[in-house]
Amino acid sequence: MNLKGIFSDLKIMTSGSMPSSNSIQNLFESSAPPGYDGFRPFIPGYYDFQKAIFKHSVRAKSGTPILSGLVYTVDMPDVVDRGQATVAAGQFKQVNFSKRYTVPPEIGHSIISISEYSIVKVESITETGFVFSLLNAANEKVAGTISWTSTGY
Repeated sequence: MNLKGIFSDLKIMTSGSMPSSNSIQNLFESSAPPGYDGFRPFIPGYYDFQKAIFKHSVRAKSGTPILSGLVYTVDMPDVVDRGQATVAAGQFKQVNFSKRYTVPPEIGHSIISISEYSIVKVESITETGFVFSLLNAANEKVAGTISWTSTGY
């Protein structure tokens, strides 16, 4: 058997305790690098992760298998959250998402009510929330309520 691969852990064994070639092959097929769960069959569905490692195993009934190309496409469904938030005059308002994002989402907003003509200024968008304020023509923070939507993954 001609095994090639990257070793992240190495175990030294004496010649009397050497595993069989099937045991070594099972080690490569079932184990995972430190810090990751073991490999498991991929079943289409919903998964929750930030970093993942995919393993593709090729077996031949005879001879050496030849892999001429391989493409993985992962399409993550959008996560959408929405709500309303009210800010007091002279203040910033922290909005926390009720959904979980792996990267900062895009924020859309509409003004529902304001004390005077103003624009929405959104700042500090993270995976957990964002900060906004309402600014009038003199660049002063005014009171009001917005409806917001976050879209991301």
